[in-house]
Amino acid sequence: MSEEWIFRLLLAALLIGIVMIRTYYRRLAGKTEGKVTKIEGGWNLAFRIVIGLTGISVLLVQIIYPEALALAHLDLPTGARWLGAGLGASGLALLLWVHQALRENFSGTLHIREEHALVTNGPYRWVRHPMYTSFYLLIGAFFLLSANWLIGLGWLVGQTAVMLSRIGPEEVVMEQKFGPAYREYMQRTGRFLPLLPIR
Repeated sequence: MSEEWIFRLLLAALLIGIVMIRTYYRRLAGKTEGKVTKIEGGWNLAFRIVIGLTGISVLLVQIIYPEALALAHLDLPTGARWLGAGLGASGLALLLWVHQALRENFSGTLHIREEHALVTNGPYRWVRHPMYTSFYLLIGAFFLLSANWLIGLGWLVGQTAVMLSRIGPEEVVMEQKFGPAYREYMQRTGRFLPLLPIR
């Protein structure tokens, strides 16, 4: 088996891992009863679905028929490709940790449940939005494993657009729901990375 095939299989395994984690925790959260207040508008949801499906489709093309994307191929060193495998494993581990911390509070759409809890355990102890951090690690993995600038740039731009459309409303909703507790939480956590201690 050639190295290129190995990188394609690793890319496929990464994609399968992401889908399995998201599906399992979406079903777990779906079993939770209680009143749900939806915050996200239909246009924003449609935008995220289009971005996500486009990104996944391009990854599938890279895995199944990479010749279709050959014009965007980069000759990356083998070490950089293996670094992509390490980034992918790290991103997948963080994504799983995030979902385990959220459990029934996880949702693919922006909404608040009546019994919604402020999660401050797991990676949320240090970071308010570790899921976005995991996505950026995974994007780095997609780029390096595929050695394709179109995949790297497309996912980076798409994820950043989704994040910018959601992060402000997410924090506003959390502050409205949890008030001073969330404001205090914001003071002691970083948005995407832990705060550095200042001496």
